[in-house]
Amino acid sequence: MALDTRAYQALAAYPYFTYGSLMDQEVFRCVAEWPSQPTGLAWVEDRHRTRLANQSYPIVGEEAGSRVFGLLLSPLPPEALLRLHYYETADYNLNLREVCTLEGPLQALVFEPSGRAAAGSQGWRLSDWRQTSKAMVMWVQAQINQRLEQLDMAQADALFDQLEAQWQAGHVNASSELDPLGHKPANRLA
Repeated sequence: MALDTRAYQALAAYPYFTYGSLMDQEVFRCVAEWPSQPTGLAWVEDRHRTRLANQSYPIVGEEAGSRVFGLLLSPLPPEALLRLHYYETADYNLNLREVCTLEGPLQALVFEPSGRAAAGSQGWRLSDWRQTSKAMVMWVQAQINQRLEQLDMAQADALFDQLEAQWQAGHVNASSELDPLGHKPANRLA
């Protein structure tokens, strides 16, 4: 079964603005199965970025006088937009929004909160996310990509959660075998 990209056909003419984990070009390529082609920095006005409650991903909320900076990418093909929407889940809507660039404002596609997910109080930084979550996301997304054509968005989201739990369990077990400095204990002769 091929992915149904009809709803994304008209959106393929617009640039795409990302302010979160998809600013990482390796993650973007893994999720979208399309190369990230940044055209420059951009920002949205009157928004601030925090982490989702109990999650490592960012969410934007309204805040007068604030800006959220991110990357502006070249327009994407419909299949890449669909893959990005699966990654973002129903927690985010793909909207056409005015973004600011050094050359002036323009219309771009942006994933914005749908109202299903709650914002947390902690700030979000890409460098922190890379250290804590990137390896897991890359592994989980590779597993999902193998089955994406058989899943709807809700099934892909549930599978992501299951695979994330599997990753966490495997890494908790592995890290419990480490000493307090993060090294595996040396074999000792008695």
